[in-house]
Amino acid sequence: MLKAIIFDLPETLVTEFDPDWKPPRLSTADRLGISESDFQRNAGPLRDVWSSGRIETYQDFVLALCSSAGHTPPASVMAELTMEIATRKSITFANIESSILEMVEELRSRGLRLGVVTNASDMDAEPWPGSVLAPL
Repeated sequence: MLKAIIFDLPETLVTEFDPDWKPPRLSTADRLGISESDFQRNAGPLRDVWSSGRIETYQDFVLALCSSAGHTPPASVMAELTMEIATRKSITFANIESSILEMVEELRSRGLRLGVVTNASDMDAEPWPGSVLAPL
C-alpha cells in the first residue's frame, strides 16, 4: 500500500517558466566582466559542484566562476545579480499552479505523507519555507 510520495522540487511542484520574462540587455558574462567563452567553459562544471553542495551559495559560485577567468567582479554587480535571481525564484513560489496545489491537497486528504527532496541550489530552495506548499 502506498504510504508516501516524495517530490523533487524544480519543474515538478514549481516551474520557473515565465512567458513574460525578458533577458537583461547584457549577458551575465558581460555584466561580470568576463568573456563569454570563459563563462561557457567554466559555468557548467561549476554548476555541478554547486549542485553537489561543494559550493554553498550563488555568490560563491559567481566568485569561483570569475576567479577561474582571473577576474574579481564588482560587489555592486554581485548584489544586483543576486537580487535578480532571488526575485525570480520568489516569483516561482508565488505562482504555483492551482492544479498542483489541488493535487497535493488531495494526496494529503487521502492520508499520504508527502515530502520534497532536491539537489537544487540555495537560491532555488530559499523561498520554499514561505510557499503555500510547504505546510502541506
